[in-house]
Amino acid sequence: MAPAHLPDEDGEPGEGSAVDWLRRSLHEPELLLAECILVFVVVISALQITLRYVFNAPLEWPEELSGVLVIWLTFLGAITLVRHGQHARVELLDFAGDSWPRRIFYALWGLCTVVFLLAVIAGSISYMQQMTFERLPTLRIKLAYVIAIVPIAAAAMIWIYLRRGWTELGNLRRDRRP
Repeated sequence: MAPAHLPDEDGEPGEGSAVDWLRRSLHEPELLLAECILVFVVVISALQITLRYVFNAPLEWPEELSGVLVIWLTFLGAITLVRHGQHARVELLDFAGDSWPRRIFYALWGLCTVVFLLAVIAGSISYMQQMTFERLPTLRIKLAYVIAIVPIAAAAMIWIYLRRGWTELGNLRRDRRP
C-alpha cells in the first residue's frame, strides 16, 4: 500500500495528499479557517496549562480568547455541515425515494430555513449594534466582533441553500420533460 501523498497508478495524487487538501481548502474556505482556529485554540490552551501548572504563572487572556474562538468555530462548523447536508434534520420523507412530494417538501423546508436565517441576520445585526461599545474584560475586543460571525455564517448558509434550491429547481424542470 503506497503512502497517501504519492500519486496513484493513474498519475493523480492520492487521497489525503497536499493537492487534495489545497483543492478542498479552496472550495471550502470556512473549513480551512475552522481548522486553523482549532489548531490555535489547542496551542493557546497548551500554553495556558504549561504556564499555570509548570511555572505557576497563569495568563488571563487565553481562556477568554479560547471562548471567542470556540464561538467562531461553532458557526464555521455549521456552514460546513450545511454545505455537506449533514446538519440536524428530520428525515421525514427520506423513505419515499426520489419522489416529487419529497423533493417539494424539502424545497419548502429549505425556503423556511432561509427565512429563519434572514431573521437571524436581522437579530444579530441589531444585537451587534447594541454591543458596539461593550468590550471583553481582558482582551478589550468589542463584543460586536465576537458576534459578527453569526450574520456571516447565516449569510453563507443562505447562499448554500439558495444555490442548492436553484440546482434542485433545474433538476425538477429537467425531470418533468417527456
